[in-house]
Amino acid sequence: MFHIHHILRIHTLIFACLLTYLFSHAQQVQMTMQQHESEQIFTLSNEYISQRIVLQHGMLQEEQLLDVTKPTPTGIFDDGGYAFDLMWTGWNAPGKYFNGDLHVELTQHDFIFRYAKTHDQPNGARILHLYFKAIDPENPLWCRLSYEMLPGKTYVRRQVALADSTGQDHWLAAVYPRRGEIAEIQHSISLRYGMHEETSMHILQQEMKSDEQHSPFVIVKKGDFGQPVAVDFQHTGVFWGTEYPAAVNRLAVDNNQKLILTCQEWMGNIIDSQWLCSDWVVEGLSPEHHLQQDFYQYLTDIQVRPDRPYVLYNSWYDLRSPAFKDVAAEHIMNESNVLRLIRQFQQNMIQPYDIHLDAFVLDDGWDEYASPWQLRKSTFPHGLQPIINALKPLHTSLGIWIGPTGGYSFRMQRINWMKAHGYETVGNGPNHIMLDITGPKYFNLLRSRAVDFTKQGVGYFKWDGIQFSSSEPGRSAVGYFSERIALQHIAAMADTVRKLNPNMYINITSGTWMSPWWLTMADQIWMQGADYGFSTTPSILSRDAAMTYKDMVLYDDYRMHEVWFPMNHVMTHGIIKARLASVGKDDDPLESFAHDVMLYFGRGVSMYELYISPDIFTADEWRILSEGLKWAKSRYSVLRHTYMVGGNPALGEPYGYVHFQGDSGIIVVRNPQMHVQNIQIKLDPKQGINAGAKNLVVEKVYPTHWIAPDMYSAGGTLSFSLQGFETAVYEVYPLRDAHRPLLSNAVFDMKAIDSKTMSIHVLDTTGPIKWLNPSAITNVQIQGQPSQLFQMQTQFTAPQLLSSANLQNIHTGLYIQLAAPQTTQSFRCVVFLYPDSLDAGKPLPDCIMQVDGKPVKPIVQQSPGQWMALSDIISQPGEHTISLQFDSKDQSWHGKAEVWAIGHVQTHPASLTCTFNDELEIPVMPPSAYPKLSIPRQQFIGSSAIATKAKQM
Repeated sequence: MFHIHHILRIHTLIFACLLTYLFSHAQQVQMTMQQHESEQIFTLSNEYISQRIVLQHGMLQEEQLLDVTKPTPTGIFDDGGYAFDLMWTGWNAPGKYFNGDLHVELTQHDFIFRYAKTHDQPNGARILHLYFKAIDPENPLWCRLSYEMLPGKTYVRRQVALADSTGQDHWLAAVYPRRGEIAEIQHSISLRYGMHEETSMHILQQEMKSDEQHSPFVIVKKGDFGQPVAVDFQHTGVFWGTEYPAAVNRLAVDNNQKLILTCQEWMGNIIDSQWLCSDWVVEGLSPEHHLQQDFYQYLTDIQVRPDRPYVLYNSWYDLRSPAFKDVAAEHIMNESNVLRLIRQFQQNMIQPYDIHLDAFVLDDGWDEYASPWQLRKSTFPHGLQPIINALKPLHTSLGIWIGPTGGYSFRMQRINWMKAHGYETVGNGPNHIMLDITGPKYFNLLRSRAVDFTKQGVGYFKWDGIQFSSSEPGRSAVGYFSERIALQHIAAMADTVRKLNPNMYINITSGTWMSPWWLTMADQIWMQGADYGFSTTPSILSRDAAMTYKDMVLYDDYRMHEVWFPMNHVMTHGIIKARLASVGKDDDPLESFAHDVMLYFGRGVSMYELYISPDIFTADEWRILSEGLKWAKSRYSVLRHTYMVGGNPALGEPYGYVHFQGDSGIIVVRNPQMHVQNIQIKLDPKQGINAGAKNLVVEKVYPTHWIAPDMYSAGGTLSFSLQGFETAVYEVYPLRDAHRPLLSNAVFDMKAIDSKTMSIHVLDTTGPIKWLNPSAITNVQIQGQPSQLFQMQTQFTAPQLLSSANLQNIHTGLYIQLAAPQTTQSFRCVVFLYPDSLDAGKPLPDCIMQVDGKPVKPIVQQSPGQWMALSDIISQPGEHTISLQFDSKDQSWHGKAEVWAIGHVQTHPASLTCTFNDELEIPVMPPSAYPKLSIPRQQFIGSSAIATKAKQM
């Protein structure tokens, strides 16, 4: 039995000898075996870690994972525990008295060691297999423990397996590939052992002794369905996880304050002479206590292929099946419309902006509904080949959507036809019945269609909608065990098409969950939630509400449920602006579209989905989308490392996404409400920035350019002020990496004139302006006149949006007087209505609005009974009056109105010309959403109580 007092520590002096030995075998994995009387110790070691497996009297006693890079050994140990939950075939089961009591649990205490083998992998990994025979002579089962270690890694993987050569058909219900106590190794000992290396007779001596003292710990990640676990000890951190999306991994503290790890997965298999294996369980050390960061690094080793930016068009909101009778002819999914769209992408995005489109995806609508997923011949008379041929010169793959449960549009036509032809279904009734991927006939059909498409040249699949349980009569596996069959079938489909096309990109969406081990078979997994939605937090524009909704879902994922899943593998649904749906609806100003584009890329996703209709895009929208794409692709090495920070979007709190790599970072923050808010961001080494990073420049690159006057170091905290509904992007980088003049405290535009000269237009200032790198600048001119570097005018003030504003409460309404200077070309006047607490939930009053004495129909956003935003765009400078009358009809209503003006102003910039010592390097920058030399402004006009009376009948 394992006890905490068995903790082992290697003596420092002798441990240094072991370090020297391991260093001489760098980039290799060494296996050793030690023997001392009744104790055997097997060890796998690389240059960073050592995995020790301790057997006592032939039984597994404990395991230790050591960090061998430190003078004093640190690491984790566990009791090696595992368990098999099985149903015995026979009258009597091992350890049971009554006939028929056949539910058996076997653990490490039921098996005794027999022999060991090693196996070397092409990638340099070494696998140690330990074979154990059941102790009970009436038990024919064998158990195999396998340990895999790679060179240069700080993690090891373990697998357990069962076999029965007698063919008694015992049934394995579940396996616990790890189950037992874990603790930190920390104190020292005095027992002497010899070590026999498998490749030589080299002997090392080491001293050990036990200690009963507990080490403090913090559970960083307690685990859950499909999630890893992680704990931070005093000297190191460690994570574990079963490499299977439906496994359950959990950490808990028992009544004796011991830390207990449990990893469990359902199996549902007969045990025969072939090894029946659990999935691998990873155990990884985090010496610097950066647990989540180290876990994400491990994921890059096991994911099915390296991640990269992947740009695609999806047809769902642009083209539909001809079965939709209300869809215009130009938006029917057919060969001619698809070829037209390809040409439009080529003309508007690919050629002018040099954007590579990786995939052109046909979503729901390409198939004949009453068929076994066959292409509709009336709309694609020549098959897919004309489309594939049109995409080849663009180096773009054709993508195909398939909805394994039956899809969405006209789904019952598919399901009824399939069921009538013998394909398996699950559930009953139109709202519940689905095609069943666990059924062998339907699975074989799906795999066959995927193979057919792949052979034709399809390079992207979107598998959208999967049912993971089936308890239908006649199935080979039901309940929990059907989930494993479904996962095995999906993995088999993915493996089959990737053998035909190793570059196949697979996006598995609805029905999945955010387990990081999906990445062993898929490139992308769905974020949860709906395709799109609208937050009920007060907003002026529907696109703003849609942005907030998406981040509410991600907040639930990453902050409430604390999933460990890399954002660059999350499908969040992309930019939506198309004929058949647009989250911007009929009021979609350019700056809101730009904020959506930059926030989408700034979240750190890698699959850039364009749900757009090319024929409705303006030149500015193409520019913003394309320049945003180019910026995101150029920064992908940093953006791929993502952590969500800040407050809860659903509560209107500012929030954001931080990305750090080395000494650089990108910070994307957003304010989901009208009032100005501040957000604090820590330059946290646990989120990826080098702990020693210093002299860091903080530069705002969107929606305007601005550089902070101070420089920062890792561990410091930044504070950003955000205007209403603003999305802002900041880049963090060392001063030494700047190859251009850096002017701080100024809102500016910049452009290279030649290889060493740059023009800067100062549009506004936030304090005394100064150069961060004056020694790199040889000459400065202001307004064409020579200027001393440190004798510049310290402040320039941009004009305000309004030169005057007055708000009056008149009876049951408002009267607003505004004056806009000539620098304000247009602006939006916004009135928010909020009920008093006693009237919350009542219908909001109707409103009659007039601008300059003429009736107008206000643009309205609202959450019934909670708030309403009424707005109108005033497109001329000068004096204006706005009146609003409120009518609550047959009931009284009490509340408050807030009045705002938002827009942008034309500036009168100060023009600077700067000469740099060396060659200028201006990185790719995000797009501008505002006219040249303009900056955004918002102005609070005032608030007023509103009260209406019920009309007398």
